[in-house]
Amino acid sequence: MNRKIFFLAALVALFGTVQACAGERTPEVKAVDVYPSGAVMHFEIAAGGTVDLELPLTIDPESIRFQLSGTARILDSSMRTVAQVGWVPSALADLAEEVERARTEKDRLSARLEALEQARKHLEAAVPEISSPGDLEAYIDGALSKRETIALKIAETTEALSDARTQYEILEKELKSRLPRENDKLRVLTLETVGEGTIGILAWTSDAAWQPVYQLYLNSRTGLIEGTLQAMLSQKSGLDWNGDISLHTVRPRQGLVTPQLDPLVVDYREHFFRDAGEFPTRGTEMLKAAAPELSDRIDEGLADVRMETSGFVPGSGDKTNLDVGVFSIPASMELVCVPEIADEAWTVATIEELDRAILKAAADLYIDGKQTGTTILEAASMGERMVIPFGKTPLVTASREELLPREGSSWIGKDRLQKGYMITVTNGLDRPLEIVVRDRLPVPAKEEIKIENVSIDPEPSEKDDKGILTWRLEMKGGETKRLNVMYTIRFKGGKDLIFR
Repeated sequence: MNRKIFFLAALVALFGTVQACAGERTPEVKAVDVYPSGAVMHFEIAAGGTVDLELPLTIDPESIRFQLSGTARILDSSMRTVAQVGWVPSALADLAEEVERARTEKDRLSARLEALEQARKHLEAAVPEISSPGDLEAYIDGALSKRETIALKIAETTEALSDARTQYEILEKELKSRLPRENDKLRVLTLETVGEGTIGILAWTSDAAWQPVYQLYLNSRTGLIEGTLQAMLSQKSGLDWNGDISLHTVRPRQGLVTPQLDPLVVDYREHFFRDAGEFPTRGTEMLKAAAPELSDRIDEGLADVRMETSGFVPGSGDKTNLDVGVFSIPASMELVCVPEIADEAWTVATIEELDRAILKAAADLYIDGKQTGTTILEAASMGERMVIPFGKTPLVTASREELLPREGSSWIGKDRLQKGYMITVTNGLDRPLEIVVRDRLPVPAKEEIKIENVSIDPEPSEKDDKGILTWRLEMKGGETKRLNVMYTIRFKGGKDLIFR
């Protein structure tokens, strides 16, 4: 047996198989459970032999758990921290190469500038051998030419070096900002395994987060809302994600216990405090609730909403948007005018009964394909009612004009005040619409204040006990209508009125 074959045989005897020893140096992330703050990463290796897995320090070592399949068994496991100078995540490999090229160019120009400075010094220090006046004149002409050439090269190199240093500093700063914390070290997880099957490894990292983002498209003619839900993720674990991703809306709470009602004891000077039953979150306990079974897109549970997606999320902290799904919800659309606040109408969509849960999230809003603004959707459960303002409609307006001045003829006595105004409603669109106009009458805060002689033309469609008036006007394209409101306030003489 030659020495090479003997060496390979020794490796097989010591580590199981050559393949098991050599593989899985930096494990590939197979799947991820992402919470609003933090994530559980899933790795997988084949059983049989000894393997060293390199993990970044962003992983909580106490959180690591194993899932075995087949006859796979772990005979021993250990963890150690080692120095790893120059390690960068694969997502930053190109940037790291740019930094290295910039550093090389900076060093090259610095060396060139130093050589030119040395050449200039040698030229200045040189003592020529002159045998005739003609030789002196020729030497001076040549020296001046060389000095001018060197000075020009020094100026060009100095400028180029300044640019190279700036470029290097910018790239180096960007690379450092995107590197995971303590990237100069790695944790090496050593597993001694036997049997056949796979070993799943679960590990928690706090360097990850996600938030939902909606895009809602309202069809103004049908009232149908077509929506897309996206997940905006960022993670700086140092390991790229490329596969199945489960998104959770609730981070599992730790140290939960069934609430117990203790006896109420009264005593002298003694104070009894009871533990709340919840302790600070730790990655180790987190994994007991992690790794749920994958399901179709959305799973609404009692305490969590889980959504499924997949895609690539770099481990360098870059924000990534992944599509979660699309949906359609029928809604009733109203154009609502509140002239006391603004002349332009609001386009409001009302969903009477949600057929899905809506997460609290930012939403980009569109009407007939044109973006109208953004809003924050409040969380709502299936079956709830939801009202969404989609923005203003400038061509539908309702303006308010006072009919009586605030002084002079508006006063009809020391204990009476007469108020009146006209609301002009205009449908500037080219199609018929129902326009909702809302206004209000004052509501007395004291019994001695009375609202009398109320005259409203035309009568509102609705009026509630808070003084809110609602008109529902069927208006043709280009039509204008006017609403008149007048009333008298009777109050105790000698008092000043305020409206709030």
